[in-house]
Amino acid sequence: MEIAKGASDQNNGQFYVPAETQLSTGSTVKWTNNDNTIHTVTQGTPASGSSSTNPLFDSGLIQAAGTFEHTFNEAGSFDYYYTLHSWMTGKATVG
Repeated sequence: MEIAKGASDQNNGQFYVPAETQLSTGSTVKWTNNDNTIHTVTQGTPASGSSSTNPLFDSGLIQAAGTFEHTFNEAGSFDYYYTLHSWMTGKATVG
């Protein structure tokens, strides 16, 4: 998975690529930041913030060309977003 080049521009059209993905339980996802600025991958939505004070995953700041990995050990639907740009959202469905 990737954070698309130009994702920090709301008019870019692509942010997390793919925006939604289907995974098997136990799959590890690696996000690569292909943009030229920092981003995050944080469980939750812009409307609700992270799903709790301790989200299932939160990359912290990912520098340009940096990566973040998370293993999905539980089935479910997991929304994620970039904490500073509300238009950057994604979803992983694990089953």
